[in-house]
Amino acid sequence: MKKKILNAKTGVFLSGLLIVSSLLACSGSDNETINNDPPIIEDPDNPNPAPKFDKNDFKVTLLDPDPYKPGDNRLYVNYTVKNLNTTKSYNINDNEWDILFKVKATDGYEFSNYVNVLSVEPESTYEHGLSIPVSTGKTLDVSTLNYEIVPSID
Repeated sequence: MKKKILNAKTGVFLSGLLIVSSLLACSGSDNETINNDPPIIEDPDNPNPAPKFDKNDFKVTLLDPDPYKPGDNRLYVNYTVKNLNTTKSYNINDNEWDILFKVKATDGYEFSNYVNVLSVEPESTYEHGLSIPVSTGKTLDVSTLNYEIVPSID
């Protein structure tokens, strides 16, 4: 009789333990994913992580270059960059994209130089300049000066 009571108590205890374990397993944790989406991990050191770079967020305007005379060893390009996005800011340290400036010589030879897209807040504009080195003996056709936003060259 004592054995039956002991077995019954053990059975009730094990059943209770099984129920509690099942409930804990079903409750999950706060870090689980839903619909296979990755969990959102907050970085307390960086409350505003840098957004993914989108070159369509930028408008580059070429300003009049510094005066160029045939035989000069460089062309200094002046330009502005405007962040067209109303919420995203960009940081030069992200180093994802560059602005590549190109200009052709009268014989068709192309010269270029690039610069990282600088830090820029939403709807802000900055003005900057960049030298494009030119080989001795070449004469530039300044009307061919253009640019493109490209993945980082570094």
